[in-house]
Amino acid sequence: MESYRLFYWPQIPGRGEFIRLAFRFANVTFEEINAIDSLQQLTSPQSDLANNPPHFAVPILEVTKDNDTFMLSQTSVILAYLAQKFRLDGEQANVNKEVTRWHVQQLTLTALDWADEAHNVHHPCGPTLYYEDQKQAAAEAAKAFRKDRIPKFVRHFEKAITSNSSLTQACRLIGDKTSIADLVLFQSLEGLYFAFPHAMQKSVAPNSVLLQFRQELAQELRDYLHSADRRRFNDGLFRHYPELDPP
Repeated sequence: MESYRLFYWPQIPGRGEFIRLAFRFANVTFEEINAIDSLQQLTSPQSDLANNPPHFAVPILEVTKDNDTFMLSQTSVILAYLAQKFRLDGEQANVNKEVTRWHVQQLTLTALDWADEAHNVHHPCGPTLYYEDQKQAAAEAAKAFRKDRIPKFVRHFEKAITSNSSLTQACRLIGDKTSIADLVLFQSLEGLYFAFPHAMQKSVAPNSVLLQFRQELAQELRDYLHSADRRRFNDGLFRHYPELDPP
């Protein structure tokens, strides 16, 4: 039996929240390490705590099984690992499992791209500068993001849901069971509705399958979403600046 420790910043949903959702949905326990000194040690070039290969940034997942311990970093890598472990890789009857697994990863990475683009709107000149130091560039980035990128991602995921050949009554991206791609898209949507509520309301029609998808996932995750463990959006990956999302 495996045990898990997740290393991530305290009180910030960020990219760590995608991983938390996988654990919570699968009802698998894990320990979370938020001590700043521990996180800095793990990602320091001088550190010998997590060598071969070194880790550039958190989130980092430590996995222990039968006295063997290893660490993984990069959100997409951790999610791919957990998807197989927790059977969140789009398993379907009478379908090529390997191809399905890669399709799930394809959709997962696209949803993560959407989240990254949302982050880059308020930090278009790079993460080393404060938002206040790049407000003009952010305003230009936000205009393009609202006009072109949000509608394009919305259309893409609506098409993914409606073209799902296994679709019955539930809205899912692959098959008829929740996959890691569904969880990542849900968290991205939650973040986008927080950061760009006006743009999202304009781009997502009231009868959109994307709204039904969001409602269904919220229902599946309701216990966690209403718990004290759920990180609230703040100055992390998704940020709301009213001037970047005018009515």
